[in-house]
Amino acid sequence: MATTLGGTTLASGIFECAESEPATAYQRRMADGSLRTTHGDVVKRSWRVAWRALLAADVATIRAEYEDTAGQLWSPPDIAGTYTVMAARGSWDEKTLMSGATTRYDVTFEIEEV
Repeated sequence: MATTLGGTTLASGIFECAESEPATAYQRRMADGSLRTTHGDVVKRSWRVAWRALLAADVATIRAEYEDTAGQLWSPPDIAGTYTVMAARGSWDEKTLMSGATTRYDVTFEIEEV
């Protein structure tokens, strides 16, 4: 199944998608010095997405979506539905693989629901 980010269909192939749902809560210090904890009902998901053995053109397409600073629609593979997400700044990881005369790349980054 294809995956899209920001309306762009991303490269297929070996694709990993790990979803996590961190607990959401915040604390506030009251005027009397007591600490109040509020647990949120909204779960914000995050995904670690990775592609293996990409060509340079595919890396350029994925990098452009990663660098987009606006909220984008994300359609994960094999999961019904879409999510509004942003790339987690500083999460881009790219490794260069040499195989004979062909250069391929492994790319990983994280996206977070907004």
